[in-house]
Amino acid sequence: MSTLTILLTIIIYYGIQSKYHYWKKRGIPGSKPTIFLGNIGETLLMKRSLGEVLTDIYNNYPILPFVGIFISGKPALLVREPEFVKNITVKDFGHFVDNDSFDKKLDPILGRHPFFLKGDEWKQSRALACFTASKMKSIFPLIQENCRQFVDYIRNQEDAFSSKGIEAKSLCLKYTLKNVTSCAFGVESNTFGDPDDEFLYLAKRILHPSTKQAIKAFFLKIFPSLFTILSVKFIPKDVEDKLQNIVSETLNYRAKHSVVRNDFLYTLANIKETHSEFTDMDVTANATLFFGDDYEASSILLSFILYELASNPDAQTKLREELATVFESILSFDDLQQLNYLDAVVTETLRKDPPVFALSKTCTKPYTYQSSSNDGYKNISKKALVHGLQHDAKFYQGPEKFFPERFLGDRKNDLNKYTYLPFGEGPRMCLGLRFGLMQVKAALIHIIKNFIVTLNNKTQVPLKLNPTYPMMSPVGGLWLNFSKVG
Repeated sequence: MSTLTILLTIIIYYGIQSKYHYWKKRGIPGSKPTIFLGNIGETLLMKRSLGEVLTDIYNNYPILPFVGIFISGKPALLVREPEFVKNITVKDFGHFVDNDSFDKKLDPILGRHPFFLKGDEWKQSRALACFTASKMKSIFPLIQENCRQFVDYIRNQEDAFSSKGIEAKSLCLKYTLKNVTSCAFGVESNTFGDPDDEFLYLAKRILHPSTKQAIKAFFLKIFPSLFTILSVKFIPKDVEDKLQNIVSETLNYRAKHSVVRNDFLYTLANIKETHSEFTDMDVTANATLFFGDDYEASSILLSFILYELASNPDAQTKLREELATVFESILSFDDLQQLNYLDAVVTETLRKDPPVFALSKTCTKPYTYQSSSNDGYKNISKKALVHGLQHDAKFYQGPEKFFPERFLGDRKNDLNKYTYLPFGEGPRMCLGLRFGLMQVKAALIHIIKNFIVTLNNKTQVPLKLNPTYPMMSPVGGLWLNFSKVG
Protein backbone atom coordinates (compact mmCIF):
# COMPACT_ATOMS: atom_id res chain seq x y z
CA MET A 1 0.00 0.00 0.00
CA SER A 2 1.46 3.38 -1.02
CA THR A 3 2.16 6.18 1.42
CA LEU A 4 -0.47 8.34 -0.35
CA THR A 5 -3.14 5.66 0.09
CA ILE A 6 -2.33 5.30 3.78
CA LEU A 7 -2.42 9.07 4.23
CA LEU A 8 -5.78 9.37 2.45
CA THR A 9 -7.21 6.53 4.55
CA ILE A 10 -6.11 8.26 7.75
CA ILE A 11 -7.57 11.60 6.61
CA ILE A 12 -10.90 10.00 5.66
CA TYR A 13 -11.06 8.04 8.92
CA TYR A 14 -10.43 11.09 11.09
CA GLY A 15 -12.80 13.14 8.95
CA ILE A 16 -15.58 10.65 9.63
CA GLN A 17 -14.65 10.26 13.28
CA SER A 18 -14.72 14.02 13.82
CA LYS A 19 -18.50 14.00 13.25
CA TYR A 20 -18.85 12.00 16.44
CA HIS A 21 -17.34 14.84 18.50
CA TYR A 22 -20.40 16.99 17.78
CA TRP A 23 -21.93 16.78 21.25
CA LYS A 24 -18.62 16.67 23.12
CA LYS A 25 -17.58 19.99 21.54
CA ARG A 26 -20.81 21.52 22.78
CA GLY A 27 -20.58 20.20 26.31
CA ILE A 28 -23.56 17.86 25.99
CA PRO A 29 -23.03 14.56 27.82
CA GLY A 30 -23.81 11.25 26.18
CA SER A 31 -22.67 7.69 25.55
CA LYS A 32 -19.57 7.18 23.43
CA PRO A 33 -20.62 6.37 19.85
CA THR A 34 -19.11 3.78 17.54
CA ILE A 35 -17.95 4.92 14.11
CA PHE A 36 -20.63 4.33 11.42
CA LEU A 37 -23.03 2.82 14.00
CA GLY A 38 -23.37 5.69 16.44
CA ASN A 39 -25.18 4.68 19.64
CA ILE A 40 -27.56 2.21 17.98
CA GLY A 41 -25.09 -0.44 16.88
CA GLU A 42 -27.00 -3.25 18.60
CA THR A 43 -30.09 -2.32 16.59
CA LEU A 44 -28.25 -1.97 13.28
CA LEU A 45 -26.63 -5.35 13.91
CA MET A 46 -30.11 -6.75 14.67
CA LYS A 47 -29.31 -7.73 18.25
CA ARG A 48 -31.75 -5.50 20.19
CA SER A 49 -34.73 -3.31 19.37
CA LEU A 50 -34.30 0.45 19.02
CA GLY A 51 -36.66 1.00 21.95
CA GLU A 52 -34.53 -1.14 24.27
CA VAL A 53 -31.27 0.51 23.17
CA LEU A 54 -32.60 4.05 23.61
CA THR A 55 -34.25 3.18 26.93
CA ASP A 56 -30.90 1.97 28.27
CA ILE A 57 -29.34 5.32 27.31
CA TYR A 58 -32.30 7.14 28.89
CA ASN A 59 -31.84 5.22 32.16
CA ASN A 60 -28.08 5.83 32.27
CA TYR A 61 -28.57 9.61 32.72
CA PRO A 62 -31.29 9.90 35.40
CA ILE A 63 -30.73 13.54 36.36
CA LEU A 64 -30.18 15.11 32.92
CA PRO A 65 -32.90 16.83 30.84
CA PHE A 66 -31.38 15.56 27.59
CA VAL A 67 -28.54 13.39 26.27
CA GLY A 68 -26.50 13.68 23.07
CA ILE A 69 -26.67 10.55 20.90
CA PHE A 70 -25.92 9.49 17.33
CA ILE A 71 -28.32 7.63 15.06
CA SER A 72 -25.66 6.02 12.91
CA GLY A 73 -23.73 9.15 11.85
CA LYS A 74 -26.44 11.72 12.59
CA PRO A 75 -26.43 13.66 15.88
CA ALA A 76 -29.71 13.66 17.80
CA LEU A 77 -30.82 14.80 21.23
CA LEU A 78 -32.60 12.30 23.47
CA VAL A 79 -35.08 14.28 25.57
CA ARG A 80 -35.72 13.03 29.13
CA GLU A 81 -37.54 15.93 30.76
CA PRO A 82 -41.33 16.49 30.50
CA GLU A 83 -40.90 20.27 30.48
CA PHE A 84 -38.60 20.02 27.45
CA VAL A 85 -41.16 17.73 25.77
CA LYS A 86 -43.81 20.39 26.41
CA ASN A 87 -41.61 23.06 24.84
CA ILE A 88 -40.91 20.97 21.74
CA THR A 89 -44.50 19.89 21.13
CA VAL A 90 -46.52 22.88 22.32
CA LYS A 91 -44.92 25.95 23.91
CA ASP A 92 -42.16 26.45 21.33
CA PHE A 93 -43.79 24.45 18.56
CA GLY A 94 -42.80 27.09 16.00
CA HIS A 95 -39.21 25.83 16.23
CA PHE A 96 -40.25 22.21 15.67
CA VAL A 97 -43.07 22.40 13.12
CA ASP A 98 -41.86 19.99 10.47
CA ASN A 99 -41.51 16.23 10.41
CA ASP A 100 -39.41 14.28 7.92
CA SER A 101 -40.65 14.67 4.34
CA PHE A 102 -40.77 12.98 0.95
CA ASP A 103 -40.39 14.41 -2.55
CA LYS A 104 -43.87 14.70 -4.11
CA LYS A 105 -42.58 13.98 -7.60
CA LEU A 106 -40.62 10.95 -6.50
CA ASP A 107 -43.11 9.58 -3.94
CA PRO A 108 -46.47 11.20 -4.74
CA ILE A 109 -48.41 9.33 -2.05
CA LEU A 110 -45.99 9.80 0.86
CA GLY A 111 -45.13 13.29 -0.38
CA ARG A 112 -48.80 14.22 0.15
CA HIS A 113 -49.28 12.19 3.32
CA PRO A 114 -50.41 14.59 6.11
CA PHE A 115 -47.68 13.37 8.48
CA PHE A 116 -44.93 14.42 6.05
CA LEU A 117 -46.37 17.73 4.82
CA LYS A 118 -44.65 20.97 5.80
CA GLY A 119 -45.57 24.61 6.35
CA ASP A 120 -48.81 25.89 4.84
CA GLU A 121 -49.58 22.54 3.22
CA TRP A 122 -49.56 20.88 6.63
CA LYS A 123 -51.78 23.62 8.10
CA GLN A 124 -54.30 23.20 5.27
CA SER A 125 -54.28 19.43 5.69
CA ARG A 126 -54.79 19.73 9.44
CA ALA A 127 -57.85 21.91 8.86
CA LEU A 128 -59.65 19.22 6.83
CA ALA A 129 -62.64 17.93 8.79
CA CYS A 130 -61.89 14.21 8.49
CA PHE A 131 -61.40 13.17 12.11
CA THR A 132 -64.03 15.11 14.04
CA ALA A 133 -66.15 13.49 16.75
CA SER A 134 -69.22 13.82 14.52
CA LYS A 135 -67.39 12.00 11.72
CA MET A 136 -66.44 9.19 14.10
CA LYS A 137 -70.06 8.90 15.16
CA SER A 138 -71.27 8.70 11.55
CA ILE A 139 -68.92 5.86 10.58
CA PHE A 140 -69.38 3.89 13.80
CA PRO A 141 -72.04 1.61 12.23
CA LEU A 142 -69.39 0.42 9.74
CA ILE A 143 -67.07 -0.42 12.64
CA GLN A 144 -69.91 -2.21 14.40
CA GLU A 145 -70.57 -4.47 11.43
CA ASN A 146 -66.87 -5.29 11.15
CA CYS A 147 -66.79 -6.14 14.88
CA ARG A 148 -69.60 -8.63 14.39
CA GLN A 149 -67.69 -10.24 11.54
CA PHE A 150 -64.57 -10.27 13.73
CA VAL A 151 -66.35 -12.18 16.51
CA ASP A 152 -67.80 -14.64 13.98
CA TYR A 153 -64.32 -15.18 12.56
CA ILE A 154 -62.89 -15.96 16.01
CA ARG A 155 -65.74 -18.39 16.72
CA ASN A 156 -64.86 -20.30 13.55
CA GLN A 157 -61.15 -20.64 14.33
CA GLU A 158 -60.68 -24.09 15.85
CA ASP A 159 -57.07 -23.30 16.79
CA ALA A 160 -58.23 -20.42 18.98
CA PHE A 161 -60.06 -22.92 21.22
CA SER A 162 -57.36 -25.61 21.22
CA SER A 163 -53.82 -25.96 22.53
CA LYS A 164 -52.54 -24.62 19.19
CA GLY A 165 -53.77 -21.12 19.98
CA ILE A 166 -53.94 -18.14 17.65
CA GLU A 167 -51.41 -15.32 17.16
CA ALA A 168 -52.91 -12.03 18.34
CA LYS A 169 -51.43 -9.56 15.89
CA SER A 170 -52.15 -11.70 12.83
CA LEU A 171 -55.72 -11.94 14.09
CA CYS A 172 -56.09 -8.22 14.81
CA LEU A 173 -54.57 -7.18 11.46
CA LYS A 174 -57.53 -8.77 9.66
CA TYR A 175 -59.93 -6.64 11.68
CA THR A 176 -58.08 -3.32 11.43
CA LEU A 177 -57.52 -3.77 7.69
CA LYS A 178 -61.23 -4.50 7.25
CA ASN A 179 -61.92 -1.13 8.89
CA VAL A 180 -59.36 0.67 6.73
CA THR A 181 -60.78 -0.71 3.49
CA SER A 182 -64.40 -0.02 4.37
CA CYS A 183 -63.98 3.35 6.10
CA ALA A 184 -61.05 4.92 4.20
CA PHE A 185 -61.19 3.36 0.72
CA GLY A 186 -64.93 2.66 0.57
CA VAL A 187 -64.32 -0.94 -0.49
CA GLU A 188 -65.75 -4.09 1.07
CA SER A 189 -62.73 -6.38 1.28
CA ASN A 190 -62.71 -10.00 2.44
CA THR A 191 -59.87 -9.90 4.94
CA PHE A 192 -61.56 -12.44 7.24
CA GLY A 193 -62.25 -15.00 4.54
CA ASP A 194 -59.63 -14.66 1.83
CA PRO A 195 -55.91 -14.98 2.70
CA ASP A 196 -55.13 -13.65 -0.79
CA ASP A 197 -57.31 -10.55 -0.43
CA GLU A 198 -55.98 -7.69 -2.54
CA PHE A 199 -55.71 -5.27 0.38
CA LEU A 200 -53.86 -7.80 2.53
CA TYR A 201 -51.31 -8.00 -0.27
CA LEU A 202 -51.03 -4.22 -0.64
CA ALA A 203 -50.74 -3.69 3.11
CA LYS A 204 -47.97 -6.26 3.30
CA ARG A 205 -46.09 -4.54 0.46
CA ILE A 206 -46.28 -1.17 2.23
CA LEU A 207 -45.80 -2.05 5.90
CA HIS A 208 -44.14 -5.47 5.91
CA PRO A 209 -41.48 -4.93 3.29
CA SER A 210 -38.89 -7.28 1.88
CA THR A 211 -35.34 -7.15 3.21
CA LYS A 212 -34.49 -4.85 0.32
CA GLN A 213 -37.30 -2.46 1.25
CA ALA A 214 -36.31 -2.59 4.93
CA ILE A 215 -32.75 -1.59 4.05
CA LYS A 216 -34.13 1.24 1.93
CA ALA A 217 -36.26 2.41 4.85
CA PHE A 218 -33.23 2.50 7.13
CA PHE A 219 -31.10 4.51 4.71
CA LEU A 220 -34.03 6.83 4.06
CA LYS A 221 -34.08 7.67 7.76
CA ILE A 222 -30.32 8.17 7.99
CA PHE A 223 -29.65 9.77 4.59
CA PRO A 224 -32.98 11.19 3.29
CA SER A 225 -31.30 13.42 0.70
CA LEU A 226 -29.85 10.36 -1.06
CA PHE A 227 -33.33 9.22 -2.08
CA THR A 228 -33.97 12.43 -3.99
CA ILE A 229 -30.49 12.50 -5.51
CA LEU A 230 -30.70 8.87 -6.65
CA SER A 231 -34.44 9.00 -7.48
CA VAL A 232 -35.25 6.05 -5.22
CA LYS A 233 -38.94 5.43 -4.43
CA PHE A 234 -40.12 4.07 -1.09
CA ILE A 235 -43.61 2.84 -2.06
CA PRO A 236 -43.24 0.54 -5.10
CA LYS A 237 -44.70 1.99 -8.31
CA ASP A 238 -47.12 -0.90 -8.84
CA VAL A 239 -48.53 -0.49 -5.30
CA GLU A 240 -48.83 3.25 -5.78
CA ASP A 241 -50.69 2.77 -9.08
CA LYS A 242 -53.01 0.16 -7.60
CA LEU A 243 -53.99 2.34 -4.65
CA GLN A 244 -54.67 5.31 -6.91
CA ASN A 245 -56.72 3.15 -9.28
CA ILE A 246 -58.86 1.84 -6.41
CA VAL A 247 -59.58 5.37 -5.21
CA SER A 248 -60.23 6.78 -8.70
CA GLU A 249 -62.50 3.90 -9.72
CA THR A 250 -64.49 4.15 -6.48
CA LEU A 251 -64.89 7.92 -6.81
CA ASN A 252 -65.96 7.62 -10.45
CA TYR A 253 -68.46 4.87 -9.67
CA ARG A 254 -70.01 6.87 -6.84
CA ALA A 255 -70.27 9.99 -8.99
CA LYS A 256 -71.81 8.10 -11.91
CA HIS A 257 -74.39 6.24 -9.81
CA SER A 258 -75.01 8.97 -7.20
CA VAL A 259 -73.79 6.69 -4.41
CA VAL A 260 -73.57 8.27 -0.96
CA ARG A 261 -71.69 6.28 1.69
CA ASN A 262 -70.86 8.10 4.89
CA ASP A 263 -67.19 7.11 5.12
CA PHE A 264 -63.87 8.95 4.98
CA LEU A 265 -63.69 8.63 1.20
CA TYR A 266 -66.99 10.50 0.95
CA THR A 267 -65.54 13.30 3.10
CA LEU A 268 -62.35 13.42 1.03
CA ALA A 269 -64.39 13.49 -2.19
CA ASN A 270 -66.35 16.48 -0.88
CA ILE A 271 -63.09 18.25 -0.02
CA LYS A 272 -61.88 17.57 -3.55
CA GLU A 273 -65.03 19.18 -4.94
CA THR A 274 -64.55 22.37 -2.92
CA HIS A 275 -60.75 22.66 -3.06
CA SER A 276 -59.42 22.86 -6.61
CA GLU A 277 -55.86 22.09 -5.51
CA PHE A 278 -56.97 18.80 -3.89
CA THR A 279 -56.43 16.01 -6.45
CA ASP A 280 -57.20 12.29 -6.69
CA MET A 281 -53.62 11.69 -5.54
CA ASP A 282 -54.27 13.82 -2.44
CA VAL A 283 -57.34 11.70 -1.73
CA THR A 284 -55.22 8.55 -2.11
CA ALA A 285 -52.51 9.93 0.19
CA ASN A 286 -55.04 10.79 2.90
CA ALA A 287 -56.66 7.36 2.61
CA THR A 288 -53.23 5.71 2.80
CA LEU A 289 -52.68 7.49 6.14
CA PHE A 290 -54.90 4.79 7.65
CA PHE A 291 -52.43 2.03 6.80
CA GLY A 292 -49.86 3.30 9.28
CA ASP A 293 -52.05 4.85 11.96
CA ASP A 294 -55.08 2.61 11.98
CA TYR A 295 -54.05 -0.68 10.38
CA GLU A 296 -50.60 -1.37 11.77
CA ALA A 297 -50.46 0.68 14.99
CA SER A 298 -54.01 -0.22 16.03
CA SER A 299 -53.44 -3.92 15.46
CA ILE A 300 -50.32 -3.75 17.65
CA LEU A 301 -52.27 -1.94 20.36
CA LEU A 302 -55.24 -4.32 20.24
CA SER A 303 -53.01 -7.41 20.34
CA PHE A 304 -51.09 -6.08 23.37
CA ILE A 305 -54.33 -5.22 25.19
CA LEU A 306 -55.51 -8.80 24.70
CA TYR A 307 -52.11 -10.02 25.92
CA GLU A 308 -52.28 -7.83 29.05
CA LEU A 309 -55.86 -8.91 29.82
CA ALA A 310 -54.91 -12.55 29.33
CA SER A 311 -51.94 -12.03 31.68
CA ASN A 312 -54.09 -10.18 34.23
CA PRO A 313 -57.37 -12.10 34.56
CA ASP A 314 -58.63 -9.88 37.39
CA ALA A 315 -58.48 -6.87 35.09
CA GLN A 316 -60.25 -8.84 32.37
CA THR A 317 -63.04 -9.82 34.78
CA LYS A 318 -63.39 -6.23 35.98
CA LEU A 319 -63.69 -5.01 32.39
CA ARG A 320 -66.31 -7.66 31.58
CA GLU A 321 -68.32 -6.59 34.64
CA GLU A 322 -68.22 -2.94 33.53
CA LEU A 323 -69.47 -3.86 30.07
CA ALA A 324 -72.35 -5.82 31.60
CA THR A 325 -73.48 -2.92 33.79
CA VAL A 326 -73.32 -0.15 31.20
CA PHE A 327 -75.41 -1.75 28.47
CA GLU A 328 -76.85 -5.09 27.47
CA SER A 329 -76.59 -5.73 23.73
CA ILE A 330 -76.85 -2.53 21.67
CA LEU A 331 -73.63 -0.54 21.43
CA SER A 332 -73.48 3.04 20.21
CA PHE A 333 -70.65 5.51 19.76
CA ASP A 334 -71.86 7.35 22.87
CA ASP A 335 -71.51 4.15 24.92
CA LEU A 336 -67.75 4.27 24.38
CA GLN A 337 -67.58 7.52 26.32
CA GLN A 338 -69.19 5.92 29.40
CA LEU A 339 -66.73 3.07 29.83
CA ASN A 340 -64.13 4.42 32.24
CA TYR A 341 -62.39 1.14 33.01
CA LEU A 342 -62.21 0.25 29.31
CA ASP A 343 -60.53 3.60 28.70
CA ALA A 344 -58.12 2.96 31.58
CA VAL A 345 -57.21 -0.49 30.18
CA VAL A 346 -56.46 0.98 26.75
CA THR A 347 -54.57 3.94 28.21
CA GLU A 348 -52.44 1.75 30.48
CA THR A 349 -51.54 -0.58 27.61
CA LEU A 350 -50.48 2.43 25.55
CA ARG A 351 -48.27 3.48 28.46
CA LYS A 352 -46.73 0.08 29.14
CA ASP A 353 -46.57 -1.21 25.56
CA PRO A 354 -46.52 1.84 23.24
CA PRO A 355 -46.54 0.79 19.56
CA VAL A 356 -44.01 3.55 18.74
CA PHE A 357 -40.78 3.85 20.74
CA ALA A 358 -39.91 7.52 20.22
CA LEU A 359 -41.39 10.83 19.08
CA SER A 360 -38.98 12.52 16.67
CA LYS A 361 -39.00 16.27 15.94
CA THR A 362 -36.51 18.34 13.95
CA CYS A 363 -35.43 21.81 15.05
CA THR A 364 -36.03 24.14 12.08
CA LYS A 365 -34.57 27.35 13.55
CA PRO A 366 -32.15 28.26 16.37
CA TYR A 367 -33.53 27.49 19.80
CA THR A 368 -32.21 27.72 23.36
CA TYR A 369 -33.59 25.67 26.24
CA GLN A 370 -32.98 27.04 29.76
CA SER A 371 -29.82 28.85 28.58
CA SER A 372 -28.15 25.55 27.74
CA SER A 373 -25.22 25.46 25.34
CA ASN A 374 -27.29 23.19 23.13
CA ASP A 375 -28.92 26.16 21.33
CA GLY A 376 -31.24 23.81 19.44
CA TYR A 377 -28.92 23.44 16.46
CA LYS A 378 -31.00 23.74 13.35
CA ASN A 379 -31.78 20.44 11.59
CA ILE A 380 -30.85 18.38 14.65
CA SER A 381 -33.44 15.77 15.59
CA LYS A 382 -35.00 15.81 19.06
CA LYS A 383 -36.27 12.42 20.21
CA ALA A 384 -38.72 12.29 23.09
CA LEU A 385 -38.38 8.69 24.19
CA VAL A 386 -41.96 7.50 24.60
CA HIS A 387 -40.94 4.13 26.03
CA GLY A 388 -38.40 5.63 28.45
CA LEU A 389 -40.66 8.37 29.83
CA GLN A 390 -43.58 5.99 30.21
CA HIS A 391 -41.42 3.44 32.07
CA ASP A 392 -39.73 5.97 34.36
CA ALA A 393 -40.44 5.23 38.03
CA LYS A 394 -40.27 8.99 38.76
CA PHE A 395 -43.50 9.40 36.83
CA TYR A 396 -45.20 6.00 37.12
CA GLN A 397 -45.00 3.92 40.28
CA GLY A 398 -44.25 0.29 39.45
CA PRO A 399 -43.87 1.07 35.73
CA GLU A 400 -43.51 -2.58 34.66
CA LYS A 401 -46.82 -3.51 36.30
CA PHE A 402 -50.07 -3.46 34.30
CA PHE A 403 -52.25 -1.25 36.51
CA PRO A 404 -55.19 0.43 34.71
CA GLU A 405 -56.31 2.05 37.97
CA ARG A 406 -53.48 4.58 37.66
CA PHE A 407 -55.64 6.24 34.96
CA LEU A 408 -58.82 6.45 37.03
CA GLY A 409 -60.11 9.27 39.26
CA ASP A 410 -57.64 11.41 41.17
CA ARG A 411 -54.69 9.21 40.20
CA LYS A 412 -55.16 10.24 36.57
CA ASN A 413 -55.26 13.92 37.50
CA ASP A 414 -51.90 13.62 39.27
CA LEU A 415 -50.06 12.45 36.13
CA ASN A 416 -47.96 14.78 33.97
CA LYS A 417 -49.40 14.65 30.43
CA TYR A 418 -45.95 15.23 28.91
CA THR A 419 -44.74 11.90 30.26
CA TYR A 420 -47.47 10.13 28.26
CA LEU A 421 -46.85 10.34 24.52
CA PRO A 422 -48.20 7.30 22.60
CA PHE A 423 -49.82 9.65 20.07
CA GLY A 424 -47.40 12.53 20.39
CA GLU A 425 -48.63 15.85 21.71
CA GLY A 426 -49.47 19.33 20.45
CA PRO A 427 -50.57 20.47 16.98
CA ARG A 428 -48.85 17.55 15.22
CA MET A 429 -50.42 14.94 17.42
CA CYS A 430 -51.40 11.74 15.57
CA LEU A 431 -54.29 12.49 13.21
CA GLY A 432 -55.72 9.00 13.35
CA LEU A 433 -55.91 8.63 17.13
CA ARG A 434 -59.71 9.09 17.38
CA PHE A 435 -60.42 6.50 14.73
CA GLY A 436 -57.77 4.17 16.12
CA LEU A 437 -59.11 4.31 19.67
CA MET A 438 -62.68 3.92 18.46
CA GLN A 439 -61.99 0.75 16.50
CA VAL A 440 -59.84 -0.74 19.27
CA LYS A 441 -62.42 -0.09 21.99
CA ALA A 442 -65.28 -1.40 19.85
CA ALA A 443 -63.38 -4.62 19.14
CA LEU A 444 -62.49 -5.09 22.80
CA ILE A 445 -66.11 -4.74 23.85
CA HIS A 446 -67.24 -7.41 21.42
CA ILE A 447 -64.37 -9.77 22.27
CA ILE A 448 -64.55 -9.48 26.07
CA LYS A 449 -68.35 -9.78 26.11
CA ASN A 450 -68.14 -12.99 24.07
CA PHE A 451 -64.86 -14.64 25.06
CA ILE A 452 -62.51 -15.29 27.96
CA VAL A 453 -58.96 -14.68 26.72
CA THR A 454 -56.01 -16.64 28.13
CA LEU A 455 -52.31 -16.95 27.28
CA ASN A 456 -51.18 -19.81 25.10
CA ASN A 457 -47.87 -21.41 26.13
CA LYS A 458 -46.36 -20.45 22.76
CA THR A 459 -46.07 -16.88 24.06
CA GLN A 460 -42.51 -16.34 25.28
CA VAL A 461 -42.72 -14.72 28.71
CA PRO A 462 -41.00 -12.42 29.50
CA LEU A 463 -41.42 -10.87 26.09
CA LYS A 464 -38.37 -10.25 23.95
CA LEU A 465 -38.73 -7.50 21.36
CA ASN A 466 -37.96 -8.09 17.70
CA PRO A 467 -34.74 -6.15 16.90
CA THR A 468 -35.55 -5.95 13.17
CA TYR A 469 -38.94 -4.24 13.47
CA PRO A 470 -39.27 -0.47 14.09
CA MET A 471 -42.41 -0.77 16.24
CA MET A 472 -43.35 -2.83 19.30
CA SER A 473 -43.20 -6.44 18.15
CA PRO A 474 -42.39 -9.46 20.35
CA VAL A 475 -40.24 -12.31 19.07
CA GLY A 476 -42.44 -15.33 18.41
CA GLY A 477 -45.66 -13.33 18.59
CA LEU A 478 -48.43 -13.08 21.20
CA TRP A 479 -50.31 -16.39 21.27
CA LEU A 480 -53.76 -16.57 22.85
CA ASN A 481 -56.60 -18.96 23.54
CA PHE A 482 -60.29 -18.12 23.55
CA SER A 483 -63.20 -19.74 25.36
CA LYS A 484 -66.84 -18.71 25.19
CA VAL A 485 -68.31 -16.65 28.03
CA GLY A 486 -71.01 -18.48 29.96
